[in-house]
Amino acid sequence: MHKLMLPVCFILSMVFILPASSAYAGRNNSIKINAALKALQQDKPEESVALLQHILEQTEPDVSALIIAGNAYMQLGKNKKALALYQKGVSIYPNDLGLLQNKAIALYYLQQFLPAGDAFIQLAEMQKAKGGAAQANEAPAWFKSQYQAAVCYYKSEHYNKALSTMLPLTSEVNKQSFDAKKLLAHIYVALEQWKNASAQLDILVNEKPEDRSLWLLLANINLRMNRIASASSALQVAHSMKAPTRSECVRLAKMYMRADAPLLASKILTESPEKLTASQLDLLAIAYERAGFINKAVETLQTALAQEDTTKRHLEYGKLLYRNQLYDKAVEPLNVVCSKTKKKGLPLYLLGQCFLKMNEYKKASTLFAQAKKYRSVRSNAKNALSLIQHIERMQQDSVTG
Repeated sequence: MHKLMLPVCFILSMVFILPASSAYAGRNNSIKINAALKALQQDKPEESVALLQHILEQTEPDVSALIIAGNAYMQLGKNKKALALYQKGVSIYPNDLGLLQNKAIALYYLQQFLPAGDAFIQLAEMQKAKGGAAQANEAPAWFKSQYQAAVCYYKSEHYNKALSTMLPLTSEVNKQSFDAKKLLAHIYVALEQWKNASAQLDILVNEKPEDRSLWLLLANINLRMNRIASASSALQVAHSMKAPTRSECVRLAKMYMRADAPLLASKILTESPEKLTASQLDLLAIAYERAGFINKAVETLQTALAQEDTTKRHLEYGKLLYRNQLYDKAVEPLNVVCSKTKKKGLPLYLLGQCFLKMNEYKKASTLFAQAKKYRSVRSNAKNALSLIQHIERMQQDSVTG
Protein backbone atom coordinates (compact mmCIF):
# COMPACT_ATOMS: atom_id res chain seq x y z
CA MET A 1 0.00 0.00 0.00
CA HIS A 2 1.46 3.33 -1.03
CA LYS A 3 1.07 6.61 0.79
CA LEU A 4 1.08 10.10 -0.67
CA MET A 5 4.86 9.97 -0.49
CA LEU A 6 6.79 7.15 -2.11
CA PRO A 7 8.45 5.03 0.57
CA VAL A 8 12.22 4.70 0.40
CA CYS A 9 11.99 0.91 0.22
CA PHE A 10 10.18 1.29 -3.11
CA ILE A 11 13.31 2.79 -4.61
CA LEU A 12 15.65 0.22 -3.14
CA SER A 13 13.50 -2.64 -4.38
CA MET A 14 14.25 -1.57 -7.92
CA VAL A 15 17.84 -2.76 -7.48
CA PHE A 16 16.65 -6.31 -7.79
CA ILE A 17 14.56 -5.83 -10.95
CA LEU A 18 17.19 -6.91 -13.43
CA PRO A 19 15.80 -7.39 -16.95
CA ALA A 20 16.29 -10.69 -18.72
CA SER A 21 16.69 -8.81 -22.01
CA SER A 22 19.98 -7.15 -20.95
CA ALA A 23 22.70 -7.38 -23.59
CA TYR A 24 25.82 -8.43 -21.65
CA ALA A 25 29.18 -7.17 -22.94
CA GLY A 26 30.94 -10.38 -21.94
CA ARG A 27 31.56 -12.48 -18.89
CA ASN A 28 33.67 -9.76 -17.25
CA ASN A 29 30.73 -7.34 -17.28
CA SER A 30 28.49 -10.00 -15.78
CA ILE A 31 30.92 -10.62 -12.93
CA LYS A 32 31.21 -6.88 -12.19
CA ILE A 33 27.44 -6.39 -12.25
CA ASN A 34 26.91 -9.24 -9.78
CA ALA A 35 29.67 -7.90 -7.55
CA ALA A 36 28.15 -4.38 -7.69
CA LEU A 37 24.72 -5.76 -6.79
CA LYS A 38 26.21 -7.63 -3.83
CA ALA A 39 28.06 -4.49 -2.68
CA LEU A 40 24.83 -2.46 -2.83
CA GLN A 41 22.96 -5.12 -0.84
CA GLN A 42 25.71 -4.87 1.76
CA ASP A 43 25.27 -1.07 2.04
CA LYS A 44 28.42 -0.24 0.10
CA PRO A 45 27.09 2.13 -2.60
CA GLU A 46 30.48 3.77 -3.30
CA GLU A 47 32.03 0.38 -4.03
CA SER A 48 29.06 -0.54 -6.21
CA VAL A 49 29.49 2.57 -8.39
CA ALA A 50 33.25 2.04 -8.66
CA LEU A 51 32.76 -1.53 -9.90
CA LEU A 52 30.38 -0.37 -12.62
CA GLN A 53 32.25 2.75 -13.77
CA HIS A 54 33.85 1.09 -16.82
CA ILE A 55 30.51 -0.40 -17.94
CA LEU A 56 28.69 2.93 -17.51
CA GLU A 57 31.19 4.61 -19.87
CA GLN A 58 30.27 2.21 -22.68
CA THR A 59 28.12 3.42 -25.60
CA GLU A 60 25.32 1.04 -24.65
CA PRO A 61 25.83 0.16 -20.98
CA ASP A 62 23.98 -2.83 -19.59
CA VAL A 63 20.52 -2.03 -18.23
CA SER A 64 21.30 -3.82 -14.96
CA ALA A 65 24.41 -1.70 -14.49
CA LEU A 66 22.39 1.50 -15.01
CA ILE A 67 19.75 0.44 -12.50
CA ILE A 68 22.23 -0.68 -9.83
CA ALA A 69 24.45 2.40 -10.23
CA GLY A 70 21.43 4.69 -10.18
CA ASN A 71 20.17 3.13 -6.96
CA ALA A 72 23.66 3.41 -5.47
CA TYR A 73 23.67 7.13 -6.25
CA MET A 74 20.20 7.41 -4.66
CA GLN A 75 21.55 5.77 -1.49
CA LEU A 76 24.37 8.30 -1.48
CA GLY A 77 21.87 11.16 -1.83
CA LYS A 78 23.14 12.01 -5.31
CA ASN A 79 19.70 12.01 -6.90
CA LYS A 80 20.69 14.20 -9.86
CA LYS A 81 23.41 11.76 -10.88
CA ALA A 82 20.94 8.89 -10.54
CA LEU A 83 18.42 10.71 -12.73
CA ALA A 84 21.07 11.39 -15.38
CA LEU A 85 21.85 7.67 -15.52
CA TYR A 86 18.19 6.69 -15.79
CA GLN A 87 17.54 9.29 -18.50
CA LYS A 88 20.53 7.99 -20.45
CA GLY A 89 19.21 4.46 -20.04
CA VAL A 90 15.68 5.33 -21.16
CA SER A 91 17.04 7.07 -24.26
CA ILE A 92 18.92 3.86 -25.18
CA TYR A 93 16.33 1.32 -23.99
CA PRO A 94 12.96 3.17 -24.24
CA ASN A 95 10.90 0.02 -23.59
CA ASP A 96 12.61 -1.01 -20.36
CA LEU A 97 10.11 -0.77 -17.50
CA GLY A 98 12.73 -0.84 -14.74
CA LEU A 99 14.63 2.13 -16.09
CA LEU A 100 11.48 4.16 -16.64
CA GLN A 101 10.20 3.40 -13.14
CA ASN A 102 13.50 4.41 -11.55
CA LYS A 103 13.54 7.59 -13.62
CA ALA A 104 10.07 8.48 -12.32
CA ILE A 105 11.14 7.81 -8.73
CA ALA A 106 14.30 9.90 -9.09
CA LEU A 107 12.24 12.80 -10.44
CA TYR A 108 9.91 12.44 -7.47
CA TYR A 109 12.72 12.60 -4.94
CA LEU A 110 14.09 15.66 -6.71
CA GLN A 111 10.60 17.16 -6.22
CA GLN A 112 10.15 17.51 -9.98
CA PHE A 113 6.61 16.30 -9.50
CA LEU A 114 5.07 17.22 -12.85
CA PRO A 115 7.64 15.37 -15.02
CA ALA A 116 7.59 12.53 -12.47
CA GLY A 117 3.84 12.23 -12.99
CA ASP A 118 4.29 12.14 -16.76
CA ALA A 119 6.92 9.39 -16.37
CA PHE A 120 4.61 7.31 -14.17
CA ILE A 121 1.79 7.70 -16.70
CA GLN A 122 4.09 6.50 -19.48
CA LEU A 123 5.08 3.57 -17.28
CA ALA A 124 1.44 2.69 -16.56
CA GLU A 125 0.60 2.67 -20.28
CA MET A 126 3.55 0.38 -21.02
CA GLN A 127 2.54 -1.94 -18.17
CA LYS A 128 -1.03 -2.12 -19.50
CA ALA A 129 0.23 -2.98 -22.97
CA LYS A 130 2.51 -5.67 -21.56
CA GLY A 131 -0.33 -7.20 -19.55
CA GLY A 132 0.26 -9.89 -16.96
CA ALA A 133 -1.89 -11.00 -14.06
CA ALA A 134 -1.70 -9.25 -10.72
CA GLN A 135 -0.95 -11.12 -7.53
CA ALA A 136 -3.86 -12.16 -5.34
CA ASN A 137 -5.42 -9.26 -3.41
CA GLU A 138 -3.15 -6.78 -5.17
CA ALA A 139 -3.89 -4.15 -7.77
CA PRO A 140 -2.10 -4.59 -11.11
CA ALA A 141 1.25 -2.86 -11.67
CA TRP A 142 -0.25 -0.27 -14.00
CA PHE A 143 -2.74 0.73 -11.28
CA LYS A 144 0.09 1.42 -8.82
CA SER A 145 2.00 3.47 -11.40
CA GLN A 146 -1.05 5.50 -12.38
CA TYR A 147 -1.79 6.14 -8.71
CA GLN A 148 1.77 7.39 -8.22
CA ALA A 149 1.24 9.69 -11.22
CA ALA A 150 -1.84 11.14 -9.55
CA VAL A 151 0.17 11.70 -6.35
CA CYS A 152 2.78 13.61 -8.35
CA TYR A 153 0.19 15.76 -10.13
CA TYR A 154 -1.45 16.50 -6.78
CA LYS A 155 1.87 17.54 -5.26
CA SER A 156 2.59 19.78 -8.27
CA GLU A 157 -0.85 21.40 -7.68
CA HIS A 158 -2.13 20.27 -11.08
CA TYR A 159 -5.35 19.14 -9.43
CA ASN A 160 -7.47 18.69 -12.56
CA LYS A 161 -4.74 16.52 -14.06
CA ALA A 162 -4.57 14.55 -10.82
CA LEU A 163 -8.34 14.01 -10.94
CA SER A 164 -8.39 12.86 -14.56
CA THR A 165 -5.57 10.43 -13.68
CA MET A 166 -7.42 9.05 -10.64
CA LEU A 167 -10.92 8.68 -12.07
CA PRO A 168 -10.09 5.67 -14.32
CA LEU A 169 -8.84 3.88 -11.20
CA THR A 170 -12.22 4.08 -9.46
CA SER A 171 -13.52 1.22 -11.62
CA GLU A 172 -11.03 -1.06 -9.85
CA VAL A 173 -13.24 -0.92 -6.76
CA ASN A 174 -12.27 -4.26 -5.25
CA LYS A 175 -8.54 -3.71 -5.71
CA GLN A 176 -8.35 0.02 -5.13
CA SER A 177 -6.13 0.81 -2.13
CA PHE A 178 -7.37 2.84 0.81
CA ASP A 179 -4.69 5.47 0.15
CA ALA A 180 -5.88 5.84 -3.44
CA LYS A 181 -9.40 6.56 -2.19
CA LYS A 182 -7.96 9.03 0.32
CA LEU A 183 -5.97 10.78 -2.40
CA LEU A 184 -9.13 11.17 -4.45
CA ALA A 185 -10.82 12.85 -1.47
CA HIS A 186 -7.90 15.27 -1.10
CA ILE A 187 -8.07 16.10 -4.81
CA TYR A 188 -11.78 16.90 -4.52
CA VAL A 189 -11.00 19.16 -1.54
CA ALA A 190 -8.25 20.95 -3.48
CA LEU A 191 -10.70 21.53 -6.35
CA GLU A 192 -13.36 22.68 -3.85
CA GLN A 193 -15.74 20.01 -5.13
CA TRP A 194 -17.30 19.70 -1.68
CA LYS A 195 -20.13 17.29 -2.54
CA ASN A 196 -17.77 14.82 -4.18
CA ALA A 197 -15.28 15.22 -1.34
CA SER A 198 -18.03 14.59 1.23
CA ALA A 199 -19.25 11.47 -0.58
CA GLN A 200 -15.69 10.13 -0.79
CA LEU A 201 -15.05 10.83 2.90
CA ASP A 202 -18.27 9.05 3.87
CA ILE A 203 -16.89 5.93 2.15
CA LEU A 204 -13.52 6.29 3.89
CA VAL A 205 -14.81 6.78 7.44
CA ASN A 206 -17.04 3.73 7.06
CA GLU A 207 -14.06 1.72 5.84
CA LYS A 208 -11.61 2.98 8.48
CA PRO A 209 -13.54 4.69 11.31
CA GLU A 210 -10.49 4.68 13.61
CA ASP A 211 -8.61 7.13 11.35
CA ARG A 212 -8.95 10.45 13.21
CA SER A 213 -7.61 12.52 10.28
CA LEU A 214 -10.59 11.42 8.16
CA TRP A 215 -13.09 12.74 10.69
CA LEU A 216 -11.25 16.07 10.90
CA LEU A 217 -11.24 16.38 7.11
CA LEU A 218 -14.92 15.44 6.96
CA ALA A 219 -15.68 18.13 9.54
CA ASN A 220 -13.82 20.74 7.47
CA ILE A 221 -15.72 19.74 4.34
CA ASN A 222 -19.07 19.93 6.13
CA LEU A 223 -18.14 23.39 7.37
CA ARG A 224 -17.40 24.45 3.80
CA MET A 225 -20.89 23.22 2.88
CA ASN A 226 -22.35 25.09 5.89
CA ARG A 227 -23.43 21.82 7.50
CA ILE A 228 -22.66 22.95 11.03
CA ALA A 229 -24.42 20.06 12.81
CA SER A 230 -22.67 17.43 10.68
CA ALA A 231 -19.33 19.19 11.17
CA SER A 232 -19.85 19.27 14.92
CA SER A 233 -20.68 15.54 14.98
CA ALA A 234 -17.56 14.69 13.00
CA LEU A 235 -15.44 16.80 15.34
CA GLN A 236 -16.88 15.10 18.39
CA VAL A 237 -15.86 11.73 16.96
CA ALA A 238 -12.33 13.02 16.23
CA HIS A 239 -11.97 14.60 19.66
CA SER A 240 -13.19 11.44 21.40
CA MET A 241 -10.17 9.65 19.89
CA LYS A 242 -7.64 12.30 20.86
CA ALA A 243 -7.81 15.84 22.21
CA PRO A 244 -7.15 18.44 19.48
CA THR A 245 -3.81 20.23 19.36
CA ARG A 246 -3.67 24.01 19.59
CA SER A 247 -3.04 24.34 15.85
CA GLU A 248 -6.05 22.09 15.14
CA CYS A 249 -8.21 24.22 17.45
CA VAL A 250 -7.15 27.42 15.68
CA ARG A 251 -7.64 25.95 12.20
CA LEU A 252 -11.10 24.65 13.09
CA ALA A 253 -12.03 27.94 14.76
CA LYS A 254 -11.20 29.79 11.55
CA MET A 255 -13.37 27.34 9.63
CA TYR A 256 -16.23 27.95 12.08
CA MET A 257 -15.85 31.70 11.65
CA ARG A 258 -16.08 31.36 7.87
CA ALA A 259 -19.21 29.27 8.35
CA ASP A 260 -20.67 32.03 10.59
CA ALA A 261 -20.57 29.89 13.71
CA PRO A 262 -18.66 32.10 16.21
CA LEU A 263 -19.98 30.29 19.28
CA LEU A 264 -18.44 27.02 18.07
CA ALA A 265 -15.25 28.90 17.19
CA SER A 266 -14.94 30.34 20.71
CA LYS A 267 -15.69 26.94 22.25
CA ILE A 268 -13.00 25.10 20.27
CA LEU A 269 -10.40 27.79 21.03
CA THR A 270 -11.04 27.60 24.77
CA GLU A 271 -10.49 23.81 24.54
CA SER A 272 -6.92 24.29 23.32
CA PRO A 273 -4.53 22.16 25.41
CA GLU A 274 -1.86 24.85 25.13
CA LYS A 275 -1.93 28.53 26.05
CA LEU A 276 -3.15 30.66 23.14
CA THR A 277 -0.77 33.19 21.60
CA ALA A 278 -1.67 36.87 21.43
CA SER A 279 -2.79 36.62 17.78
CA GLN A 280 -4.89 33.54 18.62
CA LEU A 281 -6.46 35.47 21.48
CA ASP A 282 -7.35 38.17 18.94
CA LEU A 283 -9.29 35.52 17.02
CA LEU A 284 -11.01 34.36 20.21
CA ALA A 285 -12.02 37.95 21.00
CA ILE A 286 -13.58 38.33 17.54
CA ALA A 287 -15.44 35.04 18.01
CA TYR A 288 -16.75 36.14 21.43
CA GLU A 289 -17.92 39.48 20.05
CA ARG A 290 -19.74 37.92 17.11
CA ALA A 291 -21.34 35.41 19.47
CA GLY A 292 -22.58 38.30 21.64
CA PHE A 293 -20.26 37.78 24.63
CA ILE A 294 -18.89 41.33 24.77
CA ASN A 295 -17.42 41.17 28.27
CA LYS A 296 -15.50 38.01 27.38
CA ALA A 297 -14.28 39.67 24.17
CA VAL A 298 -13.00 42.66 26.17
CA GLU A 299 -11.26 40.44 28.73
CA THR A 300 -9.66 38.36 25.99
CA LEU A 301 -8.22 41.39 24.20
CA GLN A 302 -6.90 42.70 27.51
CA THR A 303 -5.09 39.38 27.97
CA ALA A 304 -3.71 39.61 24.42
CA LEU A 305 -2.43 43.13 25.13
CA ALA A 306 -0.74 41.94 28.31
CA GLN A 307 1.01 39.22 26.27
CA GLU A 308 1.97 41.41 23.32
CA ASP A 309 1.55 45.19 23.47
CA THR A 310 1.20 46.50 19.90
CA THR A 311 -0.35 49.62 18.38
CA LYS A 312 -2.55 47.53 16.10
CA ARG A 313 -3.92 45.57 19.04
CA HIS A 314 -4.66 48.79 20.99
CA LEU A 315 -6.56 50.04 17.94
CA GLU A 316 -8.57 46.82 17.68
CA TYR A 317 -9.30 47.02 21.41
CA GLY A 318 -10.50 50.62 21.07
CA LYS A 319 -12.65 49.72 18.07
CA LEU A 320 -14.19 46.80 19.98
CA LEU A 321 -15.13 49.08 22.87
CA TYR A 322 -16.45 51.75 20.50
CA ARG A 323 -18.58 49.26 18.51
CA ASN A 324 -20.20 48.11 21.72
CA GLN A 325 -20.90 51.65 22.99
CA LEU A 326 -18.30 51.51 25.78
CA TYR A 327 -17.14 54.99 24.78
CA ASP A 328 -15.50 56.05 28.05
CA LYS A 329 -13.38 52.86 28.09
CA ALA A 330 -12.46 53.22 24.41
CA VAL A 331 -10.74 56.58 25.01
CA GLU A 332 -7.62 55.15 26.70
CA PRO A 333 -6.56 52.60 24.01
CA LEU A 334 -7.35 55.08 21.23
CA ASN A 335 -5.19 57.70 22.93
CA VAL A 336 -2.37 55.14 23.08
CA VAL A 337 -2.67 54.59 19.33
CA CYS A 338 -2.58 58.33 18.63
CA SER A 339 0.59 58.69 20.67
CA LYS A 340 2.39 55.79 18.91
CA THR A 341 1.43 55.96 15.25
CA LYS A 342 1.87 58.39 12.38
CA LYS A 343 -1.39 57.25 10.80
CA LYS A 344 -3.60 59.08 13.27
CA GLY A 345 -6.65 59.62 11.06
CA LEU A 346 -8.84 56.72 12.19
CA PRO A 347 -7.97 56.81 15.92
CA LEU A 348 -8.53 60.58 16.02
CA TYR A 349 -11.88 60.19 14.29
CA LEU A 350 -12.96 57.37 16.63
CA LEU A 351 -11.86 59.39 19.66
CA GLY A 352 -13.92 62.27 18.37
CA GLN A 353 -16.93 59.97 18.00
CA CYS A 354 -16.47 58.72 21.57
CA PHE A 355 -16.56 62.27 22.96
CA LEU A 356 -19.46 63.14 20.66
CA LYS A 357 -21.47 60.18 22.02
CA MET A 358 -20.61 61.36 25.57
CA ASN A 359 -21.86 64.87 24.62
CA GLU A 360 -18.42 66.46 25.09
CA TYR A 361 -18.70 68.55 21.95
CA LYS A 362 -15.68 70.78 22.48
CA LYS A 363 -13.26 67.84 22.76
CA ALA A 364 -14.99 66.10 19.88
CA SER A 365 -14.68 69.19 17.64
CA THR A 366 -10.95 69.50 18.38
CA LEU A 367 -10.38 65.85 17.48
CA PHE A 368 -12.45 66.00 14.29
CA ALA A 369 -10.55 69.13 13.23
CA GLN A 370 -7.30 67.19 13.62
CA ALA A 371 -8.73 64.13 11.85
CA LYS A 372 -9.67 66.35 8.87
CA LYS A 373 -5.99 66.53 7.94
CA TYR A 374 -6.01 62.84 7.01
CA ARG A 375 -7.53 61.90 3.67
CA SER A 376 -8.82 58.51 4.84
CA VAL A 377 -11.34 60.08 7.28
CA ARG A 378 -11.56 63.67 5.96
CA SER A 379 -15.11 63.42 4.66
CA ASN A 380 -16.41 61.70 7.79
CA ALA A 381 -14.68 64.22 10.06
CA LYS A 382 -16.22 67.14 8.15
CA ASN A 383 -19.68 65.58 8.47
CA ALA A 384 -19.14 65.06 12.20
CA LEU A 385 -18.14 68.72 12.63
CA SER A 386 -21.25 69.82 10.74
CA LEU A 387 -23.35 67.62 13.03
CA ILE A 388 -21.81 69.20 16.15
CA GLN A 389 -22.44 72.70 14.78
CA HIS A 390 -26.07 71.73 14.09
CA ILE A 391 -26.50 70.35 17.63
CA GLU A 392 -24.98 73.50 19.18
CA ARG A 393 -27.28 75.77 17.12
CA MET A 394 -30.31 73.78 18.22
CA GLN A 395 -29.21 74.09 21.85
CA GLN A 396 -28.79 77.85 21.49
CA ASP A 397 -32.20 78.15 19.84
CA SER A 398 -33.83 76.22 22.68
CA VAL A 399 -32.22 78.53 25.24
CA THR A 400 -33.13 81.78 23.47
CA GLY A 401 -36.63 80.50 22.61
